[in-house]
Amino acid sequence: MNALIDTNVILDDILGRAPNGENARKISLLVTDGLINGYLTANCLTDIFYIVSKNCNEVTAKKTIKNLLLSFAVVSVDG
Repeated sequence: MNALIDTNVILDDILGRAPNGENARKISLLVTDGLINGYLTANCLTDIFYIVSKNCNEVTAKKTIKNLLLSFAVVSVDG
């Protein structure tokens, strides 16, 4: 199955945001375990980098993006 994952789902997982953090983690694990094909938009990555760097730090944001790119495919936003 293919799934385009919303920015907020990723942020809920990474930042452990309530009330959806646990369900977001389950979705991320489905992707990392190869049970579904997860896709992120290119602008989703820039949004995640910005928000994680503000909530944590830039080093953590870079590691986060690097890890996401290992499991998720990136789709363009050009239609």
